[in-house]
Amino acid sequence: NLEAAASGTPVIASNSPGIRESVKHDETGFLVPHGDVAAMAACMRRLSDERTLVEHLGANARRFAEGFTWVNAAKETEAHLREVVGREEGR
Repeated sequence: NLEAAASGTPVIASNSPGIRESVKHDETGFLVPHGDVAAMAACMRRLSDERTLVEHLGANARRFAEGFTWVNAAKETEAHLREVVGREEGR
């Protein structure tokens, strides 16, 4: 999903916990209920019919993906580890 976002391509995906972290419904793409083929087809049809929507979602997706850098990942990991260590020290 992030690869598609980085290339400015909106994603249509099943609404599941891992996917929700990389696809923001109506912002960077569409999330549909798991197994809902009709909803998936409706989203595909909508993107096929609305070029400006594709461009808008794609631009948002690209900006969103730009936040996923090694530096940001390291900062988030460090913050998480500091939080865990802080809890351990407080016991």
